[in-house]
Amino acid sequence: MEMGDIDHTNPHTDEPFVETFRRGQDDEEGTIEGVEPETMEDVVHEAPTDGAKRTFERGNEGRDETV
Repeated sequence: MEMGDIDHTNPHTDEPFVETFRRGQDDEEGTIEGVEPETMEDVVHEAPTDGAKRTFERGNEGRDETV
C-alpha cells in the first residue's frame, strides 16, 4: 500500500486534509484581545492519556510490541 492509495478526506467535511496542525488565531500585532498568551512553561508537555505516551518513548525496553 502506498500513500496515494489512502483516502485523505475528512469524513465530516468531505474535504481533503491539508494541515494537521494549525497555529492559533492572532491579530496583526500577534495577540488576541482578552486572551493571555501562553509561554512554553505554561504549555502541558505530557499526553493526557497513556495511549499517546508510548508513541514518544525511545527504545524498546519494557515493550512487548512495537508502536
